Amino acid sequence: MKLHPTSPTLVHCSAGVGRTGTFIALDRLIHQMEMENTVDVYGVVYDLRMHRSLMVQTEDQYIFLNQCVLDIIKSKKEAKTDLIYQNTNAMAIYENFTPSPHTGKANGYHV
Repeated sequence: MKLHPTSPTLVHCSAGVGRTGTFIALDRLIHQMEMENTVDVYGVVYDLRMHRSLMVQTEDQYIFLNQCVLDIIKSKKEAKTDLIYQNTNAMAIYENFTPSPHTGKANGYHV
């Protein structure tokens, strides 16, 4: 099999509905999340089945789609959380802290 980096990817399973349908559904879900900032696994699978019956054949494939969507959402949340600290000087968070000269006290408060 020769690989051509500029050629489109071809995905196909025996009947063209189970694994292929799952792949197509995942591609549509990713596009939906990027364009509409929403996700509807049931709606995407339903729409695919309106055009070709049995797309996404098994419960495991449907669960897989939901897990993929959840992983994508979690990874986007983690990326946003990491940006909070991106331009922060690590030592600046301690600049207002003055240790108390008294043992057992921190910033004038008893510990």
